[in-house]
Amino acid sequence: MKTKIHYLLLILMAGFIAANMPLFADEPPDEDEDVDLYCVRPPILKSSHGSFSATCNSATLTVDVDYYRGDVVIEILNPAGSLVLSSTLYVDGFASKTLDISQLQAGDYVLRIVAGDVIYEGSFHVPD
Repeated sequence: MKTKIHYLLLILMAGFIAANMPLFADEPPDEDEDVDLYCVRPPILKSSHGSFSATCNSATLTVDVDYYRGDVVIEILNPAGSLVLSSTLYVDGFASKTLDISQLQAGDYVLRIVAGDVIYEGSFHVPD
């Protein structure tokens, strides 16, 4: 009986260790990073202003929009200022859009969010 309990504890410990260790020790987990957004064209009317945020990792970029109603254009520009990815999202209070950026070349990019008369921009980096 004592051996069965020790064996069961070993199995439980091995399962816990396996569940909490990264698959490859030299590759840290890919965590989402916040993209700092700056208002480059402020709203004409305060009531048209929403709340915008974005996070990214090496594979996706997610834009969250809150307190807004209307179309939101999401653009990704390369360092030369050329448009490399674009998406339009209709928002009715709250919406979220995730873009696949895994095919972008490594480097720095600009995220531009256009919501009515308001434009936000922020930069992010796609790693090698």
